[in-house]
Amino acid sequence: MRNAEIIFSLFLLAVSTVMFIIGLTYPYDTDFGPGPGFAPVWVSGLMIICTSALCISTFIKYRKENKKEDFFSSKIGVKNLLFFLGLLILTILLIDLIGMLVALGIFCMVVFRFIDKYSWKQSILVSLGTTIVIFLLFKYWLKIPIPSSGIIF
Repeated sequence: MRNAEIIFSLFLLAVSTVMFIIGLTYPYDTDFGPGPGFAPVWVSGLMIICTSALCISTFIKYRKENKKEDFFSSKIGVKNLLFFLGLLILTILLIDLIGMLVALGIFCMVVFRFIDKYSWKQSILVSLGTTIVIFLLFKYWLKIPIPSSGIIF
């Protein structure tokens, strides 16, 4: 697991650095305010700071423990990963058929029930809450249309 943490933190650092460099290619400001490069530079700059802290803390933790451990310590971890990836692909395919909100609601419910082992009641409540938050976020705050099929929204 530690190797995965180190690799992932270095990957995030590389991605944020590339985003920062690409953000610098856009104009930082315009005559009327921030330009198209303003947000990418600041967000990726903050990501560089956070991922650098993550890399340092991961390296320190790795040196202290200095034990070797497999990324997947059991077959259950591999099974859960494959189940999650399959479910994610199925969710993406279902977005056009049943709409984004319904597909994400079902995805959340199945993940919480079968991977995280929550009860049906908790899984349904969390997925409904997540779906409502996503709806409110996109519809009223961002004012972006949500891909739908006409079943619910």
